[in-house]
Amino acid sequence: MAAVICAALVIIPSVRAVPLNGLRWLDSHVLHEGLKDTWYRLFSQESWSSLPVLQLPLDYTWLQAAGTPRRIGHALGASESAQANTLGAADAALASGLRVLEVDLWLDDQGEIRCHHGPPAPPPMLAGDCTFATLLERMVRAQAFLVLDIKSDFATTGARIVQALPSDAAAQRVVFQLYEPTHVALFQQWRQSRPLAGPMVTAYRAKRAVNHALTGARAAGIRAYTLPVERLPALSEPPLGMAVFVHPVHDCATWQAVQAVGEVGMFALTGLNCGQTRAGASL
Repeated sequence: MAAVICAALVIIPSVRAVPLNGLRWLDSHVLHEGLKDTWYRLFSQESWSSLPVLQLPLDYTWLQAAGTPRRIGHALGASESAQANTLGAADAALASGLRVLEVDLWLDDQGEIRCHHGPPAPPPMLAGDCTFATLLERMVRAQAFLVLDIKSDFATTGARIVQALPSDAAAQRVVFQLYEPTHVALFQQWRQSRPLAGPMVTAYRAKRAVNHALTGARAAGIRAYTLPVERLPALSEPPLGMAVFVHPVHDCATWQAVQAVGEVGMFALTGLNCGQTRAGASL
């Protein structure tokens, strides 16, 4: 940390002479988000260093189901398309052989858990629209796993999801993404009532360095971690028993660059299979 602060003292006076993108590249690739982490350690309340340890045994069977390389169908395998987060997309992804799918969820004003990214809030529901209940039924039938990306209020929506689980067998198919340190305690609470699958800490909203969040997640007993693909170069902490994923991976150039880094999983599109990695690829 002393080295990071010294580097900051040297760099910060010259910020005006350095393009912002260049400073971000330096902080990510060279300092591993040391400047970012120092700033938010001093000026925010976010800390991943004192998470509650998840005492109950956690089932990470879903990591094996993700295959090799590990793949999660992003927005039911159809991210950034009109089919994203639809039952049709889920059916296509399952038919292709994917067994771990991610869905965006939103608790609407009527108390229905909708498959919806937002913002804004989802439109009035129509017949055939994807809901958590209808989607989960498909996933259980296919012996597949569902990774939840909660877009509405996390605590309220998460509690409603747990309440809506029809059985313990269904609960074992549900993987929560935890975005903030306080979410770990919430998951611990929900896990006491239902045997939810082992969760994933996601650095999508994390202000602190990705190394800091990964170290804290691992100490809490969590074995899966994901981060935006552009933050992957900042990850210098050895995973050591952690399954690391990045998102999004929507083309072969990104696939190859990610695979060249090592054994890293991906939030990808259905049908995207780019074969062997390319030597020398970089992010």
